Amino acid sequence: MKKLLPCALAIVLLLTGCLSDVDYSLPDNPIAFETYEFTNPDNQDDGYMAFEYNGRVYIPYGTLTGRIDGDDVAQCLGYKVQDGEADKNARIYTLSADSENNYLMDYYVNGIMEQPDFWRAIDTVGENISTPKFIESMEYEYWR
Repeated sequence: MKKLLPCALAIVLLLTGCLSDVDYSLPDNPIAFETYEFTNPDNQDDGYMAFEYNGRVYIPYGTLTGRIDGDDVAQCLGYKVQDGEADKNARIYTLSADSENNYLMDYYVNGIMEQPDFWRAIDTVGENISTPKFIESMEYEYWR
């Protein structure tokens, strides 16, 4: 058992290290991103959690593939509010490789083995935009 504990700890640190050099701190005046239900206009049964930033609506798009580090994350914008409950650990970030903010990263900072999720602005549907190499599409119906 004593040999397994260091190995387990090493694995946990390795898995959680994908965002180890990201600045997790909230800005001085963080945005409270109010979430709400967005319904796909082409399929009323296809709904997504959504939030707005700079006049654009964002819904889930994908997850992490490979590795992301501090150079890939530009800045923390704020945190999510769901059903009126603020969760200051569920933070929203911009990405360095996406100056147009077509994608935003959602990351829960107090998790042990959390992976980031990536949200995409709905006004980019059907457009050929540049997707950072570390984002893997989850093939949600809206984005097909």
